[in-house]
Amino acid sequence: MAAAAKEFASGGFARTSLRQIARSAGVDPALVHHYFRNKEDLFLASLALPVNPVEILRASLPDPAEVESFGTELLRVVVPIWDRPEVSARLTAIVRSILDDSGVSSMMEEFVRDRLFALIVEGLDLDTARRDALFVRFHAFMVGILVDRYLVRPHGLTAMSAAEVAATFGPMLDSAFASALGPRPDGQGSARADGDPQSVAGEETEPPTIDIASVREDYSSHDE
Repeated sequence: MAAAAKEFASGGFARTSLRQIARSAGVDPALVHHYFRNKEDLFLASLALPVNPVEILRASLPDPAEVESFGTELLRVVVPIWDRPEVSARLTAIVRSILDDSGVSSMMEEFVRDRLFALIVEGLDLDTARRDALFVRFHAFMVGILVDRYLVRPHGLTAMSAAEVAATFGPMLDSAFASALGPRPDGQGSARADGDPQSVAGEETEPPTIDIASVREDYSSHDE
């Protein structure tokens, strides 16, 4: 696990191979394949997460092209899981590592983009520009809630139930997906990936974001 964590942090998720990790650990690559089905399994094991986010998303999320309030549905799925003590404790440790080490930050962003976000939008007909723009908003939004709720911990947010978090912030994420899907032919709402109209109520709002540099400074000052 130590060798895997080191290689993923230095080389990133996409550029690190199981063979490379085996070489770093001084073992036969066949031994790694014996215990882990693929690189994703080993990566998740190196994070020591008590849940598999890929399996959760696959099993629980609706098609974003079919659900007007997809962002809200996403938060309804993930926030109760984040709130489990064993999960939130590990997520907090990972966030601290991200704030301390830019290599870990890049590795996690890469994994979220190439595995989790890619899974979420795989059924959507998005060009590269819209996909990239949606990822920036999605990532900023989810990291903002994660850091605020479990690390910065302002009372107003920590006092909310998981359902209240989804109801309060979900519409902002809904608008990000609606914007990425684009306007309907009649100019109202957004269009599904297959071209069928889908009505979206309300105006688009910006997702909450955090200043990572400021959080790093605050976090460092707490340790002095």
